[in-house]
Amino acid sequence: MRSDFQVLREYIKEVCGGKDASNILQTAEKAHSGQMRRSGEPYIEHPIAVANIIKQYYPGEQLLCTAALLHDTLEDAIKYGNYVDENELVNAITSSYSSPSEGKHVLQILYLLTHEPGADYSKYVLSLSDNPGALKIKLADMLHNLSSSPHKKQALKYLTALNSLELKYSGIPPEINPAHWSQLQDIIKTVS
Repeated sequence: MRSDFQVLREYIKEVCGGKDASNILQTAEKAHSGQMRRSGEPYIEHPIAVANIIKQYYPGEQLLCTAALLHDTLEDAIKYGNYVDENELVNAITSSYSSPSEGKHVLQILYLLTHEPGADYSKYVLSLSDNPGALKIKLADMLHNLSSSPHKKQALKYLTALNSLELKYSGIPPEINPAHWSQLQDIIKTVS
């Protein structure tokens, strides 16, 4: 009989593909160990859902899918005592990839996705528009947050950020799947 972790690893390999998926999932699970979502489910379900959204709207972007699995690790892992320090965490993330350049690329995206608490959220999201991969993950993160545990205040914060992006680009940012954007807009309307 297979354990839940074995089933999860096989599922992640299917969603994100690639030989590194199991190692990446293991790093994400350790980073979020003991952490729960507002809804009461284990936190690891959130990065998995974000990876699924990336897979749905940006098929073929395997590296981005795996980065989605790690998108909250820099914010959470040390704070929850799952890694001793940033150096240990960074080494775990980069060594999860068999290609050093892929590990460094993902780490760069993760640093962009990590923001200071209290920072202006719209400015933060606008700063991600310089890196389409980071922006795609942030928009997928927003979509899952509003789909799984909607909060009116959060929806308004997201709406303000999306309006800033639309203003900057006179519409949907380039490289963002219009269906992804539309679904995010629709869910914001239902929550706010």
